[in-house]
Amino acid sequence: YESNGSMVLAHPAYLDELIIKTPNQENGLFTTKVTGNKLKKNITEHLKCDSFVFENYDFKTVEGLIKVLQDCNK
Repeated sequence: YESNGSMVLAHPAYLDELIIKTPNQENGLFTTKVTGNKLKKNITEHLKCDSFVFENYDFKTVEGLIKVLQDCNK
């Protein structure tokens, strides 16, 4: 998935490992390798989205990550 430079990617060798990438960040962020507060901290710093509420999203599915990017790009 790609929209306005933001992407949801899957690791080429491990398709269940998902990565979220935004144009304002040099590197993507694995969302399936960490959980809980560490994931919340990493996602919040990575997205820099004022209206973002971490608990409203699923970071383990492609659909969930697409919704994150769509909501933050509004």
